[in-house]
Amino acid sequence: METPLPSQRNGRIVAISNQKGGSAKTMTAINLGEACARVKYKVLIVDLDGQGNATTSLGVKAEDLPQDGSLFNVFMGEQVDIRKMIRKSNREKLQMDLIPTSEDLQQMDVGILELGIRRGIVRGRAGESEADLDPFVRDAIQTIYFHLSDALEPLRADYDLILLDCPPGYNCVTGNALLASDCVIIPLDSGPWSYGGAKSALKHF
Repeated sequence: METPLPSQRNGRIVAISNQKGGSAKTMTAINLGEACARVKYKVLIVDLDGQGNATTSLGVKAEDLPQDGSLFNVFMGEQVDIRKMIRKSNREKLQMDLIPTSEDLQQMDVGILELGIRRGIVRGRAGESEADLDPFVRDAIQTIYFHLSDALEPLRADYDLILLDCPPGYNCVTGNALLASDCVIIPLDSGPWSYGGAKSALKHF
């Protein structure tokens, strides 16, 4: 029996994250998304891993990538229309869309550092704590980690489920994803390294 579609889109955002690579984050995102789409939920997968495995698996080719803005621009706090980045997946009979990755996400932390330097956020003086920064600068630091949340908020009304396929490790991209999500799935295999990655990830909650 099919699960009835909610009477109103609620756009639940779920991050799929584990610090260790190769722990089936992308496969979990795709399989969970497809399972939900098969019972008539409208699903959006956001590929936050610069390696782009979800993007290629869902049939989006390099020539189909957005040209007038990407997820990198979102993280840098630029004014771009995230809806223009949405692409149809190759699951043609399902309501399953994708926001493809950007290769620049692999250098996201470097980009954020450069952004901070340009805005005067990173001062680099020894012994200077966040408490020493003036309120404007402190707010700017915090705002950097809410860029993805701000961009995804309008999409809640368009989708029943938004899945964030996070990169391995903990960086600015993962931090944005965790703050944007309502809950987190941590895929595990039976090996000790996968468990260790999950244990490290839990320190950030």
